[in-house]
Amino acid sequence: MRFEPYEHQAKSLEDLYDYCRKLNGITTKKGDPALVLPTGSGKSLVIAEAVRKVIECGKRALVLHHNAELISQNSAAYARQFRTVNFGINCAGLGRRDFHQGVVFCSIQSVYQKAEQFGARAVVFVDECHLINTLDETMFAKFLSDMKHLSAARVVGLTATPYRMGLGLIAGPGRPFSHIAHTTTIPELIQAEKISPVRNAKTDVSVSMDGCAMNRGEFVLEEMSSRFSIATEAAVEEIVAIAERENRKHCLIFTTSVSNAELTASLIRKVSNDDARIVCGMSTPLERATNLGLFCGGDLRYLVNVNVLTTGFDAPHIDLIAVLRATTSPGLFAQICGRGFRK
Repeated sequence: MRFEPYEHQAKSLEDLYDYCRKLNGITTKKGDPALVLPTGSGKSLVIAEAVRKVIECGKRALVLHHNAELISQNSAAYARQFRTVNFGINCAGLGRRDFHQGVVFCSIQSVYQKAEQFGARAVVFVDECHLINTLDETMFAKFLSDMKHLSAARVVGLTATPYRMGLGLIAGPGRPFSHIAHTTTIPELIQAEKISPVRNAKTDVSVSMDGCAMNRGEFVLEEMSSRFSIATEAAVEEIVAIAERENRKHCLIFTTSVSNAELTASLIRKVSNDDARIVCGMSTPLERATNLGLFCGGDLRYLVNVNVLTTGFDAPHIDLIAVLRATTSPGLFAQICGRGFRK
């Protein structure tokens, strides 16, 4: 079934079209725009509609991602909207190597050296574009530079957090994007009842980061992990108590390290009648898929992760988030909390 965009989605698309529109054959606004849409606002549908516009104009597009989950999510949204339009996927993790379709959903890790094989593209969309210059910097830089040289492609970014540590806004002189073409705010979506309101449960457990060693503006992982491990047992008892009291069924927990995640999961099993699983960078693809499948399918109440489900993880049923880590990054904290925004 095809979905009509909500008001905020339609406004973001119109603002994008206004930015890119030509007047008497002359582009009125040059540069690469970014759209700011909070987690849970439906960026996948915005991407699908924007790509449709490119295809209708007789042009071709690419959609860049940093992980396989986002590729699956965005390509599925496109397929739901436009069942008759053929699309491709280029992602080693998904076992696909498509190049020639009018729109191809790509993993940057799989394609950064292969720009020429895609041929001319009018637009390259970058989902979670705040990761440019922070994740696989040389990969993004090389691929986007090659695409611009090949076909003067316009780059359009989408993100919930248009800033990063040490840089500030991602748009402006010397930044990855020229302008922020559209911003939808979290309060707007809460008021419109398009995302879930967020509230804090009162807790008694706290961890002080006073005097914690810093590296490049962020807490040193080893020391942060040590501080949180001391409080983990008491924190888990609170998490389980809150989940029981509030009847929460899908609890996503963020921890500092693999050892802390293992401790957290072990303690949850000890103090509750529920299982707890872990997803981290060391998880095998089968472990990751199995544990995410159990959680998203409603068969797992507690999922503990280590810095892998902060961006792009789409699980609308999440009804409790526990943050057993610290960060100085507003963007990272916003992404963590945003996992609970979806209705």
